[in-house]
Amino acid sequence: MPEHFSIISFARMLLCVLPLFLIVWTPYRAALQIIAAFDPSVTSNAWGGPTYLGATAAHYLDGLILLYVGALLLHWFMVKPRA
Repeated sequence: MPEHFSIISFARMLLCVLPLFLIVWTPYRAALQIIAAFDPSVTSNAWGGPTYLGATAAHYLDGLILLYVGALLLHWFMVKPRA
């Protein structure tokens, strides 16, 4: 049976915008990190360390956290609670 439009379903749809943005934006951000890290001045003050490997690893770790948080939020918003 198809569900009818409701304010709650519309609000759930709007809530999904942020997690979807996180999931789509994180790989883009990781790609920018790969390109930017070839400039030595970018990695000199990186919080992961002054090396290319340290800076890249630190950004990939927080990128993974963002992906997991986005997926968890999306799951919470999309899956209906059992009645």
